[in-house]
Amino acid sequence: PASLSEAYKGQEEIPPYHAFTIGTVRFVISDLRSESTDEHMYSKAQKQWLFDEISNATLYDFVVWVTPSPWIGKPKKDDNWLGSPEDRSELSDHITS
Repeated sequence: PASLSEAYKGQEEIPPYHAFTIGTVRFVISDLRSESTDEHMYSKAQKQWLFDEISNATLYDFVVWVTPSPWIGKPKKDDNWLGSPEDRSELSDHITS
């Protein structure tokens, strides 16, 4: 396709975040571009989905999380987790629980 939007044409109701498994490895692909707001990195639906994926991590030998926004670095409100400290802290707490 000429563009990503053309590739997803007609599938607007399908969220671009997804997960798949290869062998005993779970790949979790988040989308932090289309659903981010000024207050949050992701929508409530994606947050719940991501937290559910993390909660099920013990079912796999490895979980690889792919995030399009940097987890570390200098705070930048519009494009990384340090710019959303509440979301980052909440997700960190969930990962370690």
